[in-house]
Amino acid sequence: MRKLLLTLVTLIVASASNWAQETVFQLHDSTAYDKEKHMYNVTLISNFEGVKLTVSGKIGKHDYVDLGLPSGVLWATCNIGAKSPVETGDFFAWGEIKKKKEYNWDTYKWSKITKGWTRPDENGEVKPSSKKIQTKYCANSYIEFEGKTYVKKGAVMDTLRTLLPEDDAATAQWGNKWRMPTLDEIEELIEWCDWLWVQNYNNSGVAGIMGVSKKNESFIFFPAAGFKFNKDHKNVGEFGAYWSSDLVKDVDFKQNLLDPSNRSMGFYFAWRWVRSNWDDRMFGMLVRAVSVSK
Repeated sequence: MRKLLLTLVTLIVASASNWAQETVFQLHDSTAYDKEKHMYNVTLISNFEGVKLTVSGKIGKHDYVDLGLPSGVLWATCNIGAKSPVETGDFFAWGEIKKKKEYNWDTYKWSKITKGWTRPDENGEVKPSSKKIQTKYCANSYIEFEGKTYVKKGAVMDTLRTLLPEDDAATAQWGNKWRMPTLDEIEELIEWCDWLWVQNYNNSGVAGIMGVSKKNESFIFFPAAGFKFNKDHKNVGEFGAYWSSDLVKDVDFKQNLLDPSNRSMGFYFAWRWVRSNWDDRMFGMLVRAVSVSK
């Protein structure tokens, strides 16, 4: 695998763009995993030509790649809502199954916001307070402080930590043989691939990250299509954000989270790293489906 990646980088650098010529190319060992940050290094390349992404077969109407992962999980070759690996596809808030025009807590399906009393802010302006309560997937809607657990007032505890099929965008859009990946499956993917940042995949003009299986050298590509907040589409070409089906695991990430049920886990990458992490459920992020049956 290391010989293959060195060959790829050598060939690509030889025909590099101006962006690449200004970059110091160094092949990182992406197996070096920072456990505190849940992060792997990424190898920098500018353009990738001549090697097609692997298609191992179809499940229904959709292509998948078998990366030889220990779990046997098969990953789709393109995003939900896309017709090819370089297309962006559709953005979803976590636990929602349809795309929409605006992504925030006011439009989020599983959030209830109530207005409360008013008080002046630091500038003397009087603003109403608000309280946000998740109405589903509230298994860990609590605050831990000095060894004691406090349930958030008004929270409805439902013990759900992973999306049910009816709230899974992959299942809703592609059928019951497909679903969103769990956090464990995302971390397995990260660990069992070497990762390459591609500024211009196959002259498509699309930037993203390519994983090369350490087991069978199959390829998978994720476009860096950013995310959506309110009506804005942010960080296109610089950042990739894909949902998992799991709520945040605050113990793993040692974060001082006032309400962990506000956040869910995902697969994230930029030009220097690939990692698992969390974000607020109301953001519009991409979905890459997985399957366990051919």
